[in-house]
Parts: sequence; C-alpha cells; structure tokens
Amino acid sequence: MCAIAELTGDGKQEIISALDPLKGRGSELTRLDLDPNAYWCTALSPDGSRIAATRRADGPIYILSPHGQPIQQIQVKGWNDVQSLTWDATGRGLFVAAGVRSGTVLLYVDMQGNASPLWRNAGASEYTIGVPSPDGRHLAITSDTRSDNIWMLENF
Repeated sequence: MCAIAELTGDGKQEIISALDPLKGRGSELTRLDLDPNAYWCTALSPDGSRIAATRRADGPIYILSPHGQPIQQIQVKGWNDVQSLTWDATGRGLFVAAGVRSGTVLLYVDMQGNASPLWRNAGASEYTIGVPSPDGRHLAITSDTRSDNIWMLENF
C-alpha cells in the first residue's frame, strides 16, 4: 500500500489518502486532528497495515489502521518532545527522535513504549530521522547540526 499525507489549508488536520503510483491520489483513508502550534508526524508501517502518528510533541504515539481506527496508544517512557518517527523494518517498533536540551536523541521504541537510546546529536537544531534498510540490518541516520558564530564589526 502507498499513501500520501497532506495538510488541510488551515493546518488543523492531516488527510491521509491512498496513492496509486499510476493513477495518483485515491480515496481518503483517514483524517487526523492536529495542534497547529505543535510538531507532528506520521509514518506508514512497512506492510501498510498501520499508521503511526503523533498529534503533539509530548505524545502519545497513536497506532491507527489505514482507515483511521485506533489500534493502540504508545507513550514513550522517560522521553518527550517527539520530533520524528519511522517504523523499523519488521513493523514491531519505531525509531523515534526526541528533543533534549542540547540536541536530539534517536531512540528505538517497542510497542509497549520502552525506549532504548541509539544515537545522540548534541548540536541538532531541527530534526533527526532514522531510516532502516529493508532487511533491517542497517540504519541510515540523517540529522542537522547547528553551528553559530557571532562577529562584531566596527567602522566598516
């Protein structure tokens, strides 16, 4: 299954629709209410049977069927400020980035909310995302790092 997620014009909902690579956008699968002032994210499971979604950075993570029925809620234990999420290759857990005071931490979160830190980017300012290989043996990590300099110029 392929799907596309789009914001409504007012930014208060995300519409998830089926996507056929040849025919384009298909029927609407579900709508998620969002907090327009908070960071949110969604991810389709590898087999297309579930959607992981956050509506607020402090959780919980909702596990939904592709037709919007809630299946489960996961509160990431000991962490908040969820900034991204992707499924692992098996669909049995999630890679979740959590904001911390000095950057981000990439976590592996099981379906009970137990979190194991995998990697920390002390200078991250925007996002960190973990993307597993299809066989689950490798993990690509993308993250930005902020580095600032202040210059004071006189008499220029």
